[in-house]
Order: sequence, then C-alpha cells, then structure tokens
Amino acid sequence: MRSLSSLDPGPADMSALRPIAEGPRSPPEPRPAIHRLLLDLDRGRLAELERHLSPGELAVATRFATRALRDRFVAARGQLREILGRAQGLPARYVPIEVGRWGKPYVAAPGAVRFSLSHSADRAVCATSARRSVGVDIERTRPCGEEPGIGRLVFTARESAALSAQGRAARAESFCRLWACKEAICKADGRGFALDPRSFEVPPVWLPGAARAEGLSRGVVLAGGRLWSVALLDAPPGFAIALALEVEPAAALGRGGSAPATPP
Repeated sequence: MRSLSSLDPGPADMSALRPIAEGPRSPPEPRPAIHRLLLDLDRGRLAELERHLSPGELAVATRFATRALRDRFVAARGQLREILGRAQGLPARYVPIEVGRWGKPYVAAPGAVRFSLSHSADRAVCATSARRSVGVDIERTRPCGEEPGIGRLVFTARESAALSAQGRAARAESFCRLWACKEAICKADGRGFALDPRSFEVPPVWLPGAARAEGLSRGVVLAGGRLWSVALLDAPPGFAIALALEVEPAAALGRGGSAPATPP
C-alpha cells in the first residue's frame, strides 16, 4: 500500500491568500453546525413535518415508488426546514428555499444561512454555515469498492491506485469515505458533479490510519478555483460523513469584492 505521503501534492503557494487591503477584521465565523438526523419516524412526527413542506416539496414526495422512501423524504425536508427556520427566525413552512442554476438549494433571503443536506438509508446529515459555502455528504458503507468502473468516473489515477492497494474490506470502506469527500466538495462548490471530481485530489484523510483529532480527519483541497477544508466526521457504524467548507471568503482569495448574493 502506498504511504500517505504518496498522495501529498506538496506545499501550496499561499501568496494568493494575502488580503486585498488591510482594514478592520470581521469577527471569526462560528463553526458550521452539523445536525445528524434520523429518518424512520413515527406517524405523528411525520405528519408534523409534512405540514412544514411547500407545495413543490409535497409534489416531489408523491413521486416516490414506495411509502418508505416518501416518508424518508418528508422526514429529511421537514427537519431541514425546522433547522433553517430556527436559523432565520421564521416558521419552518415559510423558509424561502429556492434552487440555483446547478440544482443546489438555498435560502432566498439577504444574508441567509448557507446549508447542505444529504441522506442515505435511514440517516441524514444537515450542515449550516453563517457566511461560507458548505457541502456535506453521508454514504452507507457497502461493497462499492468492487466497482472500479464507477471509480474511474470520480477518482484520480493516484486515488484509484491507493484504493487498489488496499485489501477488499478496507477498500470498500475507503471507497465510500473518498466518495463522500468528493461529493461534499462538489456540493459545496454548487455545481455538483458538473464540477469534474477528477479535476481535484482529496488529501489522504480517507485512508485507513489517517491521523484523527477532535473526532475528525481534515485536509485542504483546491477545487473549482476555490480552497476547501474537507473533513471526515464521526459517523454511525456502517456510514461515512464528509464535510466541505470554503476556507476563505471570495475577497480573500484575490477575486475582489464580496461573495455573490446570487447562488451558483
């Protein structure tokens, strides 16, 4: 198996991160909030959550093939609306959720909280951030490490080689951890997999034995022209959870001005 250093691209040129101009510093942004959600709920709770949904969300719920899938969608969206409602000071049903050009949902209000939602099986995770773009992904560990064809569409050559060097059991877990990191970054960017996941490489935080501190493993990735902090969070047995957060606001990256009000 390759050493962790084999995937290290080396020290990055940080000169572009110099602020454009000196001035009063903004107070540090609070850490993103992580909400771990259960989706298999009793009928009374589901009825309460369903009352939060918009007509469009209710229409989506009717399209699922089974009642179980419909109920999990209602549970995820209803709890998301409760989280966003608390953040915005609004009743859950009145949170103005819209969809951007690339399909990423956002709260259509000035200075609104940024958020990302992901679900897998009976679990979901929601991440919220006050100012910076954020993405989260949860994946259920399964024998997906045996699907090299899918991996070739998502992983770089070095990432694929590192996966192939692992034993079968470790490879399946690492596959899902790496996939979660890739998808979290693509979701944070706003374009999803329209941003080619092979155009960037995830630091080896997803490999077995990667150093962990404060319940997570983290690294920094340049993807889509922006820097992202990517972290693997503590997850329930059988799942992997990855979080991606923009490292600096757009102005600090040398693009000038403030972050755009209109989402991607």
